[in-house]
Amino acid sequence: MPRVWRLVRSLRNRKVKGNAVLLEALQLLQRAKERRESWFGVARNVRALRRTRARLAGGDTNPLVQAADASGYSPNLLARFVSVMEFAERLAAEGHAPIDRLQRSSFVSLEYLKRIWVADPGKGRELLDAVLDGDITVRDLKVVHRNLRFPPDKPRERRTRDSLGTERILAQLLKKELRKLTGSTAGRFVTVAKKLGPFVGADFLAIMERDGKIESVIAIEAKSMATFASAGAIDDAICRTALRSTYFNRYWVIPIAARKAVLDRFASAIRLLALKNVGIAEMDMTAESLRVLVRPSSGPPVPDRRGDIVEMLRARQWDQL
Repeated sequence: MPRVWRLVRSLRNRKVKGNAVLLEALQLLQRAKERRESWFGVARNVRALRRTRARLAGGDTNPLVQAADASGYSPNLLARFVSVMEFAERLAAEGHAPIDRLQRSSFVSLEYLKRIWVADPGKGRELLDAVLDGDITVRDLKVVHRNLRFPPDKPRERRTRDSLGTERILAQLLKKELRKLTGSTAGRFVTVAKKLGPFVGADFLAIMERDGKIESVIAIEAKSMATFASAGAIDDAICRTALRSTYFNRYWVIPIAARKAVLDRFASAIRLLALKNVGIAEMDMTAESLRVLVRPSSGPPVPDRRGDIVEMLRARQWDQL
């Protein structure tokens, strides 16, 4: 029996506050993809499910997973549906367009409009009617969005160690605050100058040894988030973090110039994807102190590739990393 049907049956048998709303949302989401329900209606039911689930005590299943089981859509796409729906609701609340017109629009087009709006609200307002009338293609919206992020007359800046003057300062501060990330000051702190291996990388490592053997490896990634103008860019970074973290005992993300919305999305993804060994800490350069925003919980990464990173380090001279 699918998980969602087991949940529906249990809800029918229990009288718990909020169950009626939860049960209705699950039933409305049944085979939504197969029935070709509107993305906006699906998003409303997913949001109702998430809000109700948050009020139920003892829930052990992520609401997005429940919604995915019921609807046939992936959890990631359902989360995007909700994000774009809430963007549409903000546009309607601010008087830019009536909600019934917004909810009839193409999801993909409206999602690109959202990304454009974040990067340049004026350009977003300029394109709003064309998007709602279907007078602009998704391909053209992609071009507009790309040009806003990387203007044709301004070449993309390459990330180099010399151009990031903060990196050496950051390394010094991290050494000072290492105990907050590792629980110890005994580890070897290494600045990584090149890629460690396929699919794995970090800016700094704290290598903990016992009796001459590597006991644990903690990765620290100083991630510049100032240019994250779209949910897609944030999600790409989250995917890289999810993969790389499987090689380490702990994997710390140190955001640089991050907006609160970006940090919130990162923190939410850590919970949603059950990245137990991933943490987020913010460095205050002025106060020269580290503030932990999300602390990793105990337990190995899933899948566990920690043995691979130990082999990679054994094959190299650490000082040449």
